[in-house]
Amino acid sequence: MTKTSKKLMDGIDSHRPPRIFLIGRTGVGKSSLVNALCGSYVAPVSDIKSCTESAQIYECKDNDRVLMEILDTRGIAESERLDNTISAEE
Repeated sequence: MTKTSKKLMDGIDSHRPPRIFLIGRTGVGKSSLVNALCGSYVAPVSDIKSCTESAQIYECKDNDRVLMEILDTRGIAESERLDNTISAEE
């Protein structure tokens, strides 16, 4: 956990930890963002294939204290082709 994130979370100790929900296209770095926010490799990532098969909740902790929960989801709205000729919306 970064110093800035920890300082922010220190101010809301009396509340439940916030839960962040990540959605987006496959391969854009949702799981990598989870790892960056948590400050450790809690979510599996790969340069070759999608690793997130279903929604997973990760707890970002400072020792035993849960600072935030992040719900990581599999990619959505994908086309079958991995080039720019078809958009995800199509």
